[in-house]
Amino acid sequence: MFTHYLTDGNYSQPDRCRGTKKKECRSRNFTMRKEEVRTIFMQRIKIQEIDSAGRTPRQIVCEMRENMIGKIITGETIKLSGIIRT
Repeated sequence: MFTHYLTDGNYSQPDRCRGTKKKECRSRNFTMRKEEVRTIFMQRIKIQEIDSAGRTPRQIVCEMRENMIGKIITGETIKLSGIIRT
């Protein structure tokens, strides 16, 4: 089981295992088991610093999920708290 993101809302076959230990999965052939699929609504946004003190503002990409989708309008000033995962 692994996460596979849809491109523009369309399903495409994964070309390799992602998000699993390489020792566990070496296959390049996948079959989607529709009865086990779980979809999650999400939106990616890019957040940029306001006060950059004469330097290029730093940016970070965030994933908004479920009830947070569509809550932020481009150009809005926001306060955001969360966990940064690398």
